[in-house]
Amino acid sequence: MIIVQLLISVACIHFVLAKYTIFLDTKQVQESSFLIDINSTQQEQNKTLELQNFYNYQYVGQIRVLSKDSILHFKVIFDTGSSQMWLPSIDCQRCNKNQIGIVCEQPTCIPSQEQASITYHVGALIGVKCLGMFSINEHFDESQFILVDEVTGMEGAIYDGVVGLQQQSNHSFIEWPISFYYNFENSNRQSSITFGGYDENLFNKEIRYVKSDEQWIISSQQIDMNGILGVDIYAMIDSGSSLLIFPKNILVNLQNVFTNCVWTEIIKCSCPTNDISEFPTIKILLDSQEFSLEPQFYIHTNNHEPICYVLISNIRSHNDQLMILGSPFMRKYYTIFDKQNSQIGLVESIHFQESNSKNLLKNFFTLIACTIIAIGIIKIVNYIMEYELRKYNNQKSLMV
Repeated sequence: MIIVQLLISVACIHFVLAKYTIFLDTKQVQESSFLIDINSTQQEQNKTLELQNFYNYQYVGQIRVLSKDSILHFKVIFDTGSSQMWLPSIDCQRCNKNQIGIVCEQPTCIPSQEQASITYHVGALIGVKCLGMFSINEHFDESQFILVDEVTGMEGAIYDGVVGLQQQSNHSFIEWPISFYYNFENSNRQSSITFGGYDENLFNKEIRYVKSDEQWIISSQQIDMNGILGVDIYAMIDSGSSLLIFPKNILVNLQNVFTNCVWTEIIKCSCPTNDISEFPTIKILLDSQEFSLEPQFYIHTNNHEPICYVLISNIRSHNDQLMILGSPFMRKYYTIFDKQNSQIGLVESIHFQESNSKNLLKNFFTLIACTIIAIGIIKIVNYIMEYELRKYNNQKSLMV
């Protein structure tokens, strides 16, 4: 999981990534634009929970926690890059709490004597293992979680906690398989996560499945971007990561691709007209099947400045054979995590297919317009030539 934070009070997006802090310059963002109600809807067989798209960098959903006196709601990241679930206690002073923290009291919460800690690249958290009651709809089930008393390095986050969804996680309120639909911000369709299946309304092509291990890691034979960048590596599809993260050898080769760019912790390029068409398409071979990623999915443009950001981390993966495919990849591909069969289903999301159709239609009309203009020009040229020929013949006859 790559933790992303946003500082509303300043005009920047604040990434916390690995051991480094990354700032993306943007215009100031109004906090109220992100305070969207997150409501779950019940489908015929599956449960679909809407996700709040936070500036195309983080997708946050809501879970319900049964406390002694009330039902609490927490904003969480559903994270396929980790296995633990953690939420803030009422005593955690530095936690980001959407509302009051949890008081673990029987009968709705049973604390243990076992302490637990999680260390991220950016910080850490400490708490106690507890057994609580959780829900994503109306039905509550018990599940183990870490009740966090202390955090460091995660100040300013937009979420309250994390629900880890690697295969070794065992949350009884989660129904498998799980499917993610990550869309762009301000689009007509809401981003969502579906429990217990997938939503066929969000794609209309055949699902391609790739085998994975219990951490959702897939064998990747090759990655190509205007030439082969790396071979015989592995890929983790991580719903909690906001960037693409590549091994060191691939990052070195990438410097030959993004030449007119500043290589800080994140790659910043000059885009005078916000035209990203000249950036290359990334082609990744996963389990012997090719998946492409066009520039609109891994390039972030800034309408206020002639700058664009490549959503590829310049901080290499700690594993020199592992790349992490975060939300830029999942924005193109509707992703199904099938725990029972240890596989991941990937299919182009409906918004990409619709975008392609619009582009084809636009190109078709452009072609028609160009054809009409060309025919008009040819007719005008022919008319002028015929006129000049008649004029010449008339002058010739007069001379005779």
